[in-house]
Amino acid sequence: MKKVNIKDVPLEAAFNGTVHKKIMVRAEESGSPLAFFQEAYLEPGKKIEPHTHADLVEYYYFLKGRGVMQVGEEKQNVAAGDCVTVPVNHIHSAENTGEETIVFIAAGVKAKTS
Repeated sequence: MKKVNIKDVPLEAAFNGTVHKKIMVRAEESGSPLAFFQEAYLEPGKKIEPHTHADLVEYYYFLKGRGVMQVGEEKQNVAAGDCVTVPVNHIHSAENTGEETIVFIAAGVKAKTS
């Protein structure tokens, strides 16, 4: 068993400092197709710029805050309790349109490429 408490995980910056995250599980630790499992924070007015992952399916589960998530051409408002799936190689972004920090769990799973 491996146990990690979020309070003990160092905060890291991503996307040129737009997002801060605490990586709970990294690919080299998972022993599975899981590439990462992390809690992330997006401050009011900040945006994760559009990007893709050629080999990952990504899941965003929102714990706090509200904003807009775009996957491909589709935009949806997101808030606590929402889960968004980003398929392999789909352009996606997230923007905090609220007044409090968005807190979300993000998990990336290696996709089958065959």
